[in-house]
Amino acid sequence: GKNISGTGMDVNVTGRNRDILGDYTTGPQVKRIFVRDLSEESEGNALGIGFADFTTTRVTEKMDRKKTYINCLTAISPEKGAIPIYFDTDREALEACFMTIGDIPVHQVRLVHIKSTLHLSKLSVSEAFEAEVSASDKLRRLDEWKEMALGKDGNIVSPFDS
Repeated sequence: GKNISGTGMDVNVTGRNRDILGDYTTGPQVKRIFVRDLSEESEGNALGIGFADFTTTRVTEKMDRKKTYINCLTAISPEKGAIPIYFDTDREALEACFMTIGDIPVHQVRLVHIKSTLHLSKLSVSEAFEAEVSASDKLRRLDEWKEMALGKDGNIVSPFDS
C-alpha cells in the first residue's frame, strides 16, 4: 500500500517499474510479482497494484478505486492503477505465476516471499537460493528448508504473522 512506498511497492526492491516517462533498466530481474493483500493503513489506496502480474480477490475488494485512480492520475501514472489478473486464493495465483515463468523445474524456481518492500529484515526464499544464502555474510537461515504452507482455504500461511 501507499504507506509502504510512495508507489505502493518499492521499485528498487522489486525491479519493476512501469513508468513510461523514466528509464528503469537496473535492479533485480523479477519475472512475476504476486500481491497477496493490501495493508489496512493504505485505506484502500492501491497505487502501484499495476506493478503486479497477479493478485487476489481480497485486494480488489479492499481497493478503493476512486482513491487509487486519483493518486495515479495525480502522479501522471495511470498504469500504476491497472488491476492485474486476480484469483480467489493464493494457491490459484501461485499456480498462474508458475505456469507463466517458463519451463523451469520446480526445484529450480527462485521464489522470494516478503511481508512488504518496506519490511525486509525477514524474508522467505525457496531452496533454489541455498548457495547464495550459505555464501552470504548478510543473510542467515533461520529455519530448515520447507515447502510454503497453504491453509485449507488455499491461502498462504504467512511466516511473518508469527
